[in-house]
Amino acid sequence: MDEELNDQRRKEDEKINKIFHEKLKTLKPVKDPANIRFYLPGVHPDKATRIIKIDRDDTVEIVKVRAVKAYKVSPPIIPEFLFKGKLLSDEKVLMDIGIDVEKDYIRVMITVCDISIP
Repeated sequence: MDEELNDQRRKEDEKINKIFHEKLKTLKPVKDPANIRFYLPGVHPDKATRIIKIDRDDTVEIVKVRAVKAYKVSPPIIPEFLFKGKLLSDEKVLMDIGIDVEKDYIRVMITVCDISIP
């Protein structure tokens, strides 16, 4: 049973990896830039804050790919973003949340993907 579970997890991880790398390949250069501060709690202060250049029309999903690249983490680790205590949905355009690029930051929550067994 453990071997079957591990095999299932490995396949899911490979699937997530493939999806991430496809998104990374299609990432377009930033044309209308905004520099947004991101904060990842629980890591060394030198590594916690990143300023990531995003396009003003980037969705949260696209910015997640940029964040994974900036924080140098690998799938199956998927970031979630919080702004003023609210979880941001992937479809939302990041700049539409009312962020002040001079003083606000996005909190990054990292989770390791796992599959649930029914």
